[in-house]
Amino acid sequence: MTKQKILFPKGRHFTIGFPYLWLLLFFTIPFIIVLKISFSTAALAIPPYEPLFEYVDGVLTAVFNLENYLWILDDPLYYTAYLSSVKIAFFSTLGCLLLGYPMAYAIARAPFAGKPYCSC
Repeated sequence: MTKQKILFPKGRHFTIGFPYLWLLLFFTIPFIIVLKISFSTAALAIPPYEPLFEYVDGVLTAVFNLENYLWILDDPLYYTAYLSSVKIAFFSTLGCLLLGYPMAYAIARAPFAGKPYCSC
């Protein structure tokens, strides 16, 4: 039996790259911006935070403020809200796994007649 070379259409890279571009634009970049703001110090200006990196007199300095993260542990309002969010995320993930795995198992074990085209 000879192996056939599979030819992919020219738009394959666009088809694969579009979801990655979408994730970069609408997930990764905003996530990095929020992470940057979380490490900065609040300021009464526009934007309402100080820059993380400063270039003064030929020296690049990085100023990271961890006080925002320590505030979560000190203030009971933020602490309980954070723990509530983690609890909701845990149970949501557990619910999705309990629904998804049996469904995926049933689809994998279904007879070939009920499945879409398969070259098996």
